[in-house]
Amino acid sequence: MECWKCPATIIPRIKSPSLVHRTPIKVLLTTTLPPLVAQLSGSLAQGVRLLDQVLHDEPTPQKMATFEEELRTLLRAVGRRILAWVLHQVEPDTDAEAPSRLWFEGRLYRRRGKQRRAMATLLGTVDVWRRLYEPLEQGVRSLHPLKRRLGMEAGLATPA
Repeated sequence: MECWKCPATIIPRIKSPSLVHRTPIKVLLTTTLPPLVAQLSGSLAQGVRLLDQVLHDEPTPQKMATFEEELRTLLRAVGRRILAWVLHQVEPDTDAEAPSRLWFEGRLYRRRGKQRRAMATLLGTVDVWRRLYEPLEQGVRSLHPLKRRLGMEAGLATPA
């Protein structure tokens, strides 16, 4: 019996540099991402426990359904943590990093403190700290630059 062999030209030989050279990933994990990695370590351990349990137990429809549900819950929680971390990185952390005055649509605004808001996402609700800018003239609403930059709908939800 003769087997069909896949020609080598069908499989691309180009690989992503990040997969070939692991140094950029190590640098990223040890410099930029330690707070996120630390937040996700507990979830990773929980995922390993889930995998261990499903791989070592006798499979049944009920056990598979339970595994799927627990995995979905875990992945949504991980997604929310990553999303919250990314949103935190977009907004300047300290007042010194944010402009004290902001000119927007012909009006001047002054920086105020950050306000914590719950934001609806596809992954669930995420708490976001948004910096408030107050107008210098009366009768004009304050604005949150992060809300505008992200295209948040009604200030409460991501565009997704």
